[in-house]
Amino acid sequence: MVDESFIAAEAPPCDTKIPETAEKFPPEPPLPGKSDLQQEVADLKRAFADYMHTAPEIDRMRKELHETLQERDNHAAELKKLKQDQSLNSIANDYSFNDVEYLEFILQKNHVQLDDPQAVKSFMQQLKTEKPKFFNLPLKPGAGSRPGNAVENVFPGGNLKRMDALEVMISNAREII
Repeated sequence: MVDESFIAAEAPPCDTKIPETAEKFPPEPPLPGKSDLQQEVADLKRAFADYMHTAPEIDRMRKELHETLQERDNHAAELKKLKQDQSLNSIANDYSFNDVEYLEFILQKNHVQLDDPQAVKSFMQQLKTEKPKFFNLPLKPGAGSRPGNAVENVFPGGNLKRMDALEVMISNAREII
């Protein structure tokens, strides 16, 4: 059985006074992590405010970076095109080819790499036999005068006026029959 005598007994006197209302309670001491959290929230608010002030600057920098990258890509493509044009001109000069644009087209069509000299050489030799009209003939400059005939000096003094020089050239021209 249970002893119920302690229920009827009176409580011993207490020297601590209990306040009668809840408003009179002293504030609870802060929990150990509560002030740290409040400090962290304040720091985050300050960082967010700083970010909001620098956001337009960041957007401007991103836009500037994008434009710079675009400009770099454009210059790289232009440099690649210039190198290709230089290589095509060199090939056209080496093989006496007339039309550089057509050479570029025909090389791309046949998938010939410009940086492979052996492939270019074999392709150009094949092209010269197939389409000789695009290649210059190895001719020597000159009028094609007959051997043994001396060329006469057309201008005797060199101080003729323009119309006089033209008249002398026409009078000394050979007739074609």
